[in-house]
Amino acid sequence: MQYRLALALGLLLFQSFGFAQKGWAQEADDGLELSIKKNFGYKAGSRIQGSFSLEAYGPDQVEYVKFFIDEDVIGEVGGAPFRVAFSTSNYPLGDHCISATAELANGERLASERVCYTFLGADAVKGELTGFVVPLVIGLAVLTLGGTLMTSLLTGRKGGFKLGAYSAAGGSVCPRCALPYSRHFISPNLIVGKLERCPHCGKWAIVRRATAIELEQAEEHYRGQSGDVLKPVEDEVERLRKQIEDTRYES
Repeated sequence: MQYRLALALGLLLFQSFGFAQKGWAQEADDGLELSIKKNFGYKAGSRIQGSFSLEAYGPDQVEYVKFFIDEDVIGEVGGAPFRVAFSTSNYPLGDHCISATAELANGERLASERVCYTFLGADAVKGELTGFVVPLVIGLAVLTLGGTLMTSLLTGRKGGFKLGAYSAAGGSVCPRCALPYSRHFISPNLIVGKLERCPHCGKWAIVRRATAIELEQAEEHYRGQSGDVLKPVEDEVERLRKQIEDTRYES
């Protein structure tokens, strides 16, 4: 489950910083500018694959725009919005330059800058995705494991819980024993909540930040419990440490 969540997060991050980039400027007062937008596919800097749209922006007097890939006209538009679509699969793999020209009402002609992209194949995209996502997933898994171990150590300490004392990450209510406890800042954050171990019953759960009313009700429940129930559960790491220490004197 943690691996799938980490993978989804990695893909989301990559979508935010790599896939959804737009091309160059979108507004122009005197010249002609272009924007490239991904409809479906892959875009990482100047490396693209899939379906894209080109849109030209210029003065209000622009009446006609031609779009080019290299020296070939891929579209002619006679009214705003000046936009055409293209697919990289219709062109040879490798470097290609995109540009546009416009004709104004007064007969003047404008030309955009030529911007070059590398058209990729599906195999190349798969390789780049793997090279980005796999290390990210491994890193997130290591952080998640480290946070889980640290949480085990912290929640396993006797007397570690203090009624009404919650960290900056807030308090939670255990879904099993309904008792309150403080969420740890270093605990793994799995989008819908933090992975925490209840110091009262020892149950692991993904818990969200509880509201003030929920914590107040849980604190009342806490006060009504016996001392034996409230005694924090000693975690597996602590028990193992004690067993190791005991064996030192039995040899």
